[in-house]
Amino acid sequence: MANTPQRFLEKIREAKEQKLKQLDLNNSLISGGQEPLTDIPIEVFELEWLEVLDLSHNRLTTLPKDITRLQQLTSLDLTDNQLTTLPEAITRLQQLTSLDLTDNPIEKPPLEIVARGIYAIRDYFRQLQAEGISHA
Repeated sequence: MANTPQRFLEKIREAKEQKLKQLDLNNSLISGGQEPLTDIPIEVFELEWLEVLDLSHNRLTTLPKDITRLQQLTSLDLTDNQLTTLPEAITRLQQLTSLDLTDNPIEKPPLEIVARGIYAIRDYFRQLQAEGISHA
């Protein structure tokens, strides 16, 4: 939590205290946009009731496997980050129906898969698993 900007910590604390189902940690110019997140604060993964998580306009480079703790998540906005790879763990979010990865330098899965959304991404990882190809 040491490197997490105070305004984000306050939003996380509020979400925890009020059991909010939505958490907006976007770093757009409209929201103040000065200190972007480079990692998702671990405290976010304690909010297991979250349904909507906005992490857009930050500098995230990885999506940790802990994301699977957010089993109620239906919408995840990762627009305009620095993600190059999606972990297979993203497919374990069974409620997730909206995943926005616009403006990320995604290499794996291939962009044409990512552009088709979470269902295509799930199929991609299922197929890799069926073929016995590592997706670390």
